[in-house]
Amino acid sequence: DQIILHPFGEGGAVAAIFDRVDLFQQPVAFLGDPPLGLGNLLLAVAISHLLNVIHHLTMADKAPSTADLPGHIMASLQAFNDTWLIALLFFGLHCALLGTLIIQSRYLPQWIGWLLTLAAAGYLVDGFARVLLSQYNDYERLFLLVVAIPAFTAEIALCLGLLLQPVANKKTP
Repeated sequence: DQIILHPFGEGGAVAAIFDRVDLFQQPVAFLGDPPLGLGNLLLAVAISHLLNVIHHLTMADKAPSTADLPGHIMASLQAFNDTWLIALLFFGLHCALLGTLIIQSRYLPQWIGWLLTLAAAGYLVDGFARVLLSQYNDYERLFLLVVAIPAFTAEIALCLGLLLQPVANKKTP
């Protein structure tokens, strides 16, 4: 089994793990990248909302009317927050699927897959709590810990696991 890592971040990890998972027996392998792709697209949209804020601030002196400027800036910031939240939900789904692939593939230690799955749960719980819990601000620090500790641990473990995992060398003739 030769494994080729592509230099595309976690997408490369998914590509490497595909080689170790029998795709006909593990249909979840086909779902590994779409959530990440959608999440990245939404992050690009979110960043465009921030660029819109910068545009409003730098062009404020040239605008014919600045009466609506604070409203436009706040609307762009709210659009950024909303889009960022949706992107993190997709990233949580990606982490869950990647964690499942790692657990099934045995390419990396299973505990890394379980950590990613735990991080995914944190992202999803936090994202849905922001939408559904009216007193979210009262528990914001708790939710930050629910996301930050598993996510940081899982993502560092994934990076180290990929860096330290021996890759089979192709024999030259």
